[in-house]
Amino acid sequence: MVARSNSADLVEAITALAPLALNEPVFVSRNGEDCFVVMPVKRYARLLALAPDPRRAVSLADLSDQDAVDILAAANQYFASASQADPERHQNLGKPSGR
Repeated sequence: MVARSNSADLVEAITALAPLALNEPVFVSRNGEDCFVVMPVKRYARLLALAPDPRRAVSLADLSDQDAVDILAAANQYFASASQADPERHQNLGKPSGR
């Protein structure tokens, strides 16, 4: 089931996040942990169409160039924030494993 919230409850936060989220996904954290992503509905719909079941793997061939760029940017943002939160634990995140 999808939960919904009244937009009036989020006006202040969304006012600040909306301009940023138009260009790239914005991660919202709670207690230092990412828990929400703000993005345009059209982008969410594109991603949902690619993988209606979140457990389903998506091939890179199924992604548009923009989707691939967005995913890479989100991953880089996540790794950057994770390494700042706990540098020692995350020192090798995003680096090739050498396999």
